Amino acid sequence: MSGYQTRQDRVAIAGAGDLLIRSLLDRQQFFDPLGEAQRIGISPAAWPMFGLLWPSGAQLAARLALRPVHAGERILELGCGLALASLVAHRRGADITASDCHPLAPDFLRENLRLNDLPPLPYRHGQWGVPATSNWSASAGDYDLVIGSDLLYERDEDGTLAAFIGEQVGPRAEVWIVDPDRGNRPAFNQGMHALALAVDFQGFAERAPHLRIVKRLFQDTDHPALIDRGDGDFFFSIGRGQQTHHMPVVLLHGCWPFFREGAYLAAVYGNAFLDLSYGIPFLSRPEMRSMTRAALGAAPLSKLMYSSDGARVPELHWLGAHDGRRLIGAALGELVDDGDLTAAQARRGGEQVLRDNARTLYGLGGGA
Repeated sequence: MSGYQTRQDRVAIAGAGDLLIRSLLDRQQFFDPLGEAQRIGISPAAWPMFGLLWPSGAQLAARLALRPVHAGERILELGCGLALASLVAHRRGADITASDCHPLAPDFLRENLRLNDLPPLPYRHGQWGVPATSNWSASAGDYDLVIGSDLLYERDEDGTLAAFIGEQVGPRAEVWIVDPDRGNRPAFNQGMHALALAVDFQGFAERAPHLRIVKRLFQDTDHPALIDRGDGDFFFSIGRGQQTHHMPVVLLHGCWPFFREGAYLAAVYGNAFLDLSYGIPFLSRPEMRSMTRAALGAAPLSKLMYSSDGARVPELHWLGAHDGRRLIGAALGELVDDGDLTAAQARRGGEQVLRDNARTLYGLGGGA
């Protein structure tokens, strides 16, 4: 007799076929007769959490179901629990390794593989930052994708989780973390930034957990990194870490509503550029004027660009091009009236912002 009760459910995964999943019956289950969980800090209240199905795990599995399988790519799931995402990827033929520290995680994984007629799946047992609990080998790192859900249930004040992720990823890896935001993100973000990992935020549907796509920025490239900032997203440090010091970084969407901070970064960092898309044409005209004036007033004209940010509706491209020229021209005209620029300098500045800077940065051809 196991000492705990279980249930079996057919779990629907968006973008993939259903899975039969054995899980714990409820949060009241507890069975740690040898004290294995207690020795690694898993309390009776936290003991059943690994064996329950969580919305974050389903979101991660659905996201992974839509990702193409790449030959030779290695994936690692941290804190897998019932390993829903790992099972989805494994069934699709991906090379994925599941991992967790709970004593019963491998038993549930084996049973769920059996229920779904799947071959064995690589599993690594242990707790990040506690080598004595782990069976991680020296060659465990260099994963191309590291994923996890509900990992930030505790504050990562000492950067243990971030440091462990840094040890596992290769030079061009991605890290996906689905998190319902329990207030523990800031410490984790700081740890990731200290490792020169830049963070981008994307949302699922309203009220759903947030997916964080964390991409390592690497130094040995001349291609610019486009950072999708704006609309109130978290603002990150460009200058942290050697990996970002020389690679061009383009801050999209004018960093709105942080457009002044974006213009400042473009002014003080030689590798930072500010693209005024989104602000034009999607804001009110007073706000578009304010953003354009702030950008042209703080950042060098050689560090600013404009793209229409039109999508789906063709008229948005026309509207963006029309409003962009008009607003940038008006802001440059004000600088001429105030004596900051000559008419010739303003004309040349408009050509740079609307055309030449992008051609130079992206290596585009074409004449004047």
